[in-house]
Amino acid sequence: MEYPALIGYVPASFGQRAGAVIVESVVSTCVIAAAFGLAVLMAQGGAIPAEGLALMAFVVLAYGIASLFVMLKHGASIGGLMIGLRHVSSVTGELAHGAVVGKQVIKGLVSTITLGLGNIALLILRPPSNQHWVDRAVGVVVVDIKRGRDPRRKAAAPAVARGAAPGPAPVPAQPAMDPALPGIIQAVPGGVQRPPVAAPVWPQNSPAENAWSARPAPVIKDMRSVDGQATMPPPVEDGSGTATTMRRSGMSVTVLLDNGQRIHIDGPVLLGRNPSAVMGFEQARLIPVPDEARSISKTHVALGPAGSGVWVQDLHSTNGVTVTEPGNGSRQLGAGERVTVMPGARVTYGDRSLVVGG
Repeated sequence: MEYPALIGYVPASFGQRAGAVIVESVVSTCVIAAAFGLAVLMAQGGAIPAEGLALMAFVVLAYGIASLFVMLKHGASIGGLMIGLRHVSSVTGELAHGAVVGKQVIKGLVSTITLGLGNIALLILRPPSNQHWVDRAVGVVVVDIKRGRDPRRKAAAPAVARGAAPGPAPVPAQPAMDPALPGIIQAVPGGVQRPPVAAPVWPQNSPAENAWSARPAPVIKDMRSVDGQATMPPPVEDGSGTATTMRRSGMSVTVLLDNGQRIHIDGPVLLGRNPSAVMGFEQARLIPVPDEARSISKTHVALGPAGSGVWVQDLHSTNGVTVTEPGNGSRQLGAGERVTVMPGARVTYGDRSLVVGG
C-alpha cells in the first residue's frame, strides 16, 4: 500500500469531489448575490453608496473568514464539509488542518497564473488514493467519512480482561512489521509491499492472561515470483457455490458467524452492515452481515489467514471489536489494531460475533 497510515479510509471519488466544488460554488454565489442585493437596496439615485460597498466587503470578508475557520477546524472546504469529505495527512492519517489552506493557496495561484487552464490538471486523479498533483504536493488525501474511517474518532484504550488483577501501565509498543500478519499482496514495481502494523500492547496481567501473546508466530511464505511481481492463484470455490474467493495463503481457516453463516478465510475479508473496499484492503472479499440494531459499522472488522489461525483488525468501528480466547479472558482492540487468534476464539463486533474454526 502507498500510505500505511491510511488503512481504513475510503478515498473520495471524482464525483464526490466535483460535488463538493459545485456545492461550494453555489454557496459562494448565494452569499455574494445576497451581499450585492443588500447594497442595491441601499442605492440612491442608481448609485450604490459607500455604506453599501462597505456592507458588501464585510459580507464577503466574513464568508472568507468562515471558510478559513472550517478548513482549520474540520480539514475540509465548506462544500466538502456539507457532503462528508475530509482532508487527512498521507503520513499520519490525522486531519490535515493547515495543509488544506496551503492547498487552496496553491490552486488559486496556479489558476491565476495559467488563466484557469491549470485547473484541468486537477481532473487527473491517481488511484488508489485518488490524489491530484496538488494533493500529493501538500501531502493530503481527500476521504469519505460516511463510508470509511473518520479521522475525528480516536483509538479506544484496550480493555483489561474481566476478573484480572490490575497490573502496571503497559509500555507503548514500537511500530513493527509482524511476520504473522499478512498484508495485501499487490503488484508494484518494487515487488510485494505490506503495510506496517503496530505490535499489539497487551495488559500486564497474570501469566495466564499473557499466554496467547507468547504463542510463536506462524511462518508466512513469500508469494513473489522470480521476476519480483506478485502472483495470485486462480479463483476457488468458497463453499457457497461461487468461485470468487482468491486463495492467498496455503491454508484456509473457517469462521462461523452467529447467524449460522460459515466463511472460509483464505484471504482478507471485510465484515459490516454494508462493507466497501477501504484503503489497504482494496482486494478484500466483502461479507455483509444483517444487523437491524445497527450495532456494527458499515465496514467494521477485517479478517485474514495467519497460519492455523486468523488475524483480526478493528477498522476504526464505532462499537469496537472484542477478542476472547478460552482461558485467556477478553480484551477490546484499539481502533486500527490487529491481533492473531487461534481456533476456538470468539470475536465480538457490535452485538454480533463469530467463532474461529467453528
